[in-house]
Amino acid sequence: MRYRLKNHTISRKEFYNLNEDNLIFITNPGRMGDEDGSTFIIKKGHSYIPYRVSGWVYYDKNKRNSSNYVSLDDMFNIFPKWKESLYNYYESEKCNGKYKYIYMGFGNGLCVDKTIFDKYYRYLIEEVKKVTKEIDKDNNYDFCLNYSCWEQALINMLLDDDINIGFEVYNSEVNNSNEIEIPSFLRNN
Repeated sequence: MRYRLKNHTISRKEFYNLNEDNLIFITNPGRMGDEDGSTFIIKKGHSYIPYRVSGWVYYDKNKRNSSNYVSLDDMFNIFPKWKESLYNYYESEKCNGKYKYIYMGFGNGLCVDKTIFDKYYRYLIEEVKKVTKEIDKDNNYDFCLNYSCWEQALINMLLDDDINIGFEVYNSEVNNSNEIEIPSFLRNN
């Protein structure tokens, strides 16, 4: 079963109250695919809450001028450790920062908190193996596949750990009754 994140919206005021210590995952925009914004996930207690900010390239003037618009500069101000990791991702093994960087092709990237990186990376590799046979014993493969696999790998990890994921997921495949299947622990019973 495959799922996709349903991202929460965040106001500029709420955004400026976030603490980077709780930031677990964050994407950086590239030249193709996710060039218009960033998805980031905040850990709150035993929950993971995904957010999406966008409008950096394809924007509505009214949105950009609104009090809720979050720019890339705002992201850098609130998440300076993330900014540092972006500027040092070629040397991420040497970088003593909060994150490890995963290249996703065409300039897109994913920073993962080092405390969960090893565990998460195993899930990412398993998801990549589902879409390609061209992966060797050292896990060398076309890194553009990370772009299409990172989200499902995260959801699989959270579901396996029975973590309250704090957001809705839905099956991207519809069953015979045309209803979306939701895991039992997410259903309102």
